[in-house]
Amino acid sequence: MTHAGQHHAINYIEFATTDVPRAKQFYTSVFGWSFVDYGPDYVSFAAAQAGVNGGFYKAGSVPQQEKTAPLIVLYSRDLAATETAIVAAGGPNCRANVRIPRRPALPLFRWRRECSGRLV
Repeated sequence: MTHAGQHHAINYIEFATTDVPRAKQFYTSVFGWSFVDYGPDYVSFAAAQAGVNGGFYKAGSVPQQEKTAPLIVLYSRDLAATETAIVAAGGPNCRANVRIPRRPALPLFRWRRECSGRLV
């Protein structure tokens, strides 16, 4: 089976988290993602909900990443509702509204941190 449309496209992405069950709960609650468990230290999610296949692995700590990590933007049709869901799931606000550089057509969005401190 070939996947010509996926040639050189991002296929899988992994994130470190200090608490795999908490990350699962957060992304399920806020974004409706579902997960497949591969033991206590790893879970995967599917592109059908997340837009790309990926997973979370248990790490001892999650270092500061604002200056070194890739920027991953999650699309929302309703930023206010997404913000409410993030706060309800324990993600604190960390910045005010900003526009994505080089993408002026996209609406305002808020930077937030999820349960492991990762920006979302």
